[in-house]
Amino acid sequence: MPTPALDPRHRPRSFRVNARALLLVSALAGAATACSSPDAGTGGGSAAGSGGGPGASSASLQSSASSSGGGASGAGAGGTAPTNGPQLLAFGADVSTITAGGHVTFTAQLADPDGVGDIAGGSLVDDLGAYGSFVGTAQPGTYQLSLSWAQINQARSIRFPSGATIERSFTARFFDHENHGAERSLTLTLTCHGLAACNGACVDPLQSPDACATCDPPCAGGDACYLGACAALSACQGTSTSCQLACAASGMTCANQCDGGRGGSAYPYAGCGGEPHAVLCGDPILAAGASQCCCF
Repeated sequence: MPTPALDPRHRPRSFRVNARALLLVSALAGAATACSSPDAGTGGGSAAGSGGGPGASSASLQSSASSSGGGASGAGAGGTAPTNGPQLLAFGADVSTITAGGHVTFTAQLADPDGVGDIAGGSLVDDLGAYGSFVGTAQPGTYQLSLSWAQINQARSIRFPSGATIERSFTARFFDHENHGAERSLTLTLTCHGLAACNGACVDPLQSPDACATCDPPCAGGDACYLGACAALSACQGTSTSCQLACAASGMTCANQCDGGRGGSAYPYAGCGGEPHAVLCGDPILAAGASQCCCF
């Protein structure tokens, strides 16, 4: 005969307590299992790797700071242009106009986020090339370079007509040790104060044997230039009291820069005979003698 089912209400008290204990133990065990999940416990699992936790956010910020704070290679890898290069605060010259025989001193003042010791150096350039390197002064971050008119002409020949001037642009270009750069430019006026410039020389093209009317060609043999024409000693003149009068008699003008810088030659005998002596335009010539004068 089967045993009749026991009504739970009539189960022993000890049995009901044990069942509740078992249920409590089971619930605690499930919670412990959930807390010991490998994704959360290791700190380096897939959750952190996907950027879903605080650890992933910190790693991402550190990586970004590292790429942007590096040198040229770091900027290229991270796609962020560096902003910590040298800063050219000021660039000037001690003169705004320069002429033959003159000098100009350029001064540049710089700063650098990493300190002026990070500045590798700088040079003065134009569109043709470099003039030279700047030199540091006793004042940290201040650099200077001096140029003469002759050095400027050597880099590029200075030529312009009478009464004109030209402008030259100069650029200061500096770099730091990470090859970050900075540059600024200024312009100087080159003048000969009304004269012409021929290959760096200030000349009167109407009077100079180095530049007669134009810079090229000069008068041959050092002969004078007068009114834009190169002079030469005229044929022997007849008797006269000076080369000035001898040239005027031929409808020309005497110049004092022929035949070694003198105005002409006078001879003790007619027909250009005998030993000549050099004379200026106004020097007296014996009426019995002959002259070879510098006439135009």
